[in-house]
Amino acid sequence: MSEHFVQKRIDEFHDLRQGSGTVAQYESRFLDLLQYVDYLQDEKLQVNRFIRGLNADIAGAVRMLSPPTLEKAVEKAYLAEENRTKAQEHRDRNKSKFQERIQAFQ
Repeated sequence: MSEHFVQKRIDEFHDLRQGSGTVAQYESRFLDLLQYVDYLQDEKLQVNRFIRGLNADIAGAVRMLSPPTLEKAVEKAYLAEENRTKAQEHRDRNKSKFQERIQAFQ
């Protein structure tokens, strides 16, 4: 592997964010790129970097749980994402019911 290739992967790792993707997509790319970042061997640093790249609501939920390992951080991120999805679905259902009630009175 060329130095340029490795440096591009390191730069991509530093810029990596979950963005509009899922936790699974973010985790996959994070782990792919982590292998190029030799200086980030300490697991606590890996955990902190993983959490920092998550979307704010998921990151906050994971950070509160202080996961001791990267594996636990990933696990907690999946749970937080699942909870967020369920909460959004609940809000959407309630919004639909409310709109139906309003239309019934019009």
